[in-house]
Amino acid sequence: MAQGLPVSNVVNVDVIMSPTAATGRNFGSLLILGTSTVIPVSERIRLYTGSEEIGADFGEDSPEYAAALVYFSQSPQPTQVYVGRWAKTLATAESGSVETLAQAITAVLQFTNWYGLGIAD
Repeated sequence: MAQGLPVSNVVNVDVIMSPTAATGRNFGSLLILGTSTVIPVSERIRLYTGSEEIGADFGEDSPEYAAALVYFSQSPQPTQVYVGRWAKTLATAESGSVETLAQAITAVLQFTNWYGLGIAD
């Protein structure tokens, strides 16, 4: 036999359980993985918003710039691209070891802000 007042007269509780959206890859960003020594291995990737920025950093004859021109010529035009470093060769003052393509891809997988991958070599 129930005694006293029902709890619903005192407290109204609604429990809403909704899953948190998973943080993950940006489905609108490409990573161009190149062999130029402009980006240090310690930095690994950089964000660019136009091919002009990549041309200024890498030079207009670089494979990274050529890949960026193709990428930004899409319609609708993307707003950003990441350029990553594949340590196929090392810069003069740079320490570390050279990488195979598989090792470079494994290294950039720790950055989850890109979705597609293009190799510029």
